[in-house]
Amino acid sequence: KWEKGKKDTDPPAKDLALEAFADALSGKDRIRSHVHSAHDILSILRLKDEFDFDLTLHHSTEAYKVVDEIAKRNVKVVGMPLFVRIGMGDKVMYTGKVMNDHGVLFAFHTDDPVVASKWQRGNAGMGIHYGMTEDNALKAVTINPALIAGVEDKVGSLEIGKDADFVVLNGTWYEPKSIVEKVYVEGKLAYDRMVK
Repeated sequence: KWEKGKKDTDPPAKDLALEAFADALSGKDRIRSHVHSAHDILSILRLKDEFDFDLTLHHSTEAYKVVDEIAKRNVKVVGMPLFVRIGMGDKVMYTGKVMNDHGVLFAFHTDDPVVASKWQRGNAGMGIHYGMTEDNALKAVTINPALIAGVEDKVGSLEIGKDADFVVLNGTWYEPKSIVEKVYVEGKLAYDRMVK
């Protein structure tokens, strides 16, 4: 209240325990919530309703169960189908498709260092196997993570003015057996498999 008021009094004492939330509640920062159960997802969605912060759900194991609630709040979802939690059925493997079908911005993650980043293409391949289009799976490992991180003006797609970081593979991009032939960083060749 003091920030929006006349400021004719001394500012309130800083409460360091609450200070971390100030930027999130004012819209200067985003909340990224590590959630698995539908119950936990609904709990953080209720907090979003009350405080109106920018929210991204990470892991999101049971997001498919509450996709309508996620979609109507324009919440982003980051998930990982490749190594599902013990006790989960196949339904969780369709999370990418379900999010896409409901207009939810979705990206894959690997949970590195628990699961190495090299499996990110495998996530996309599993997403395709479980109903995602190849285009949506590609977006889930390129432009969508950039949009979620707020760096889409620099990375996430090949466009004039962006960093031009990309790889050239010897096969289908989402197949784990495809080998990286070349890596370009900021448009310059940084790695060539044929050069020792």
